[in-house]
Amino acid sequence: AFRYHQDVLAQVLDLRARARNIEGILDMQPLRGLNEKEN
Repeated sequence: AFRYHQDVLAQVLDLRARARNIEGILDMQPLRGLNEKEN
């Protein structure tokens, strides 16, 4: 049971890391240019 809990926790942390990575990739995309045009 403990190992199962560890696996789930590892998956959650991995997903969280991926989400943060995706956010970083989006920050580098041309979305910045769109925001600059709006201001």
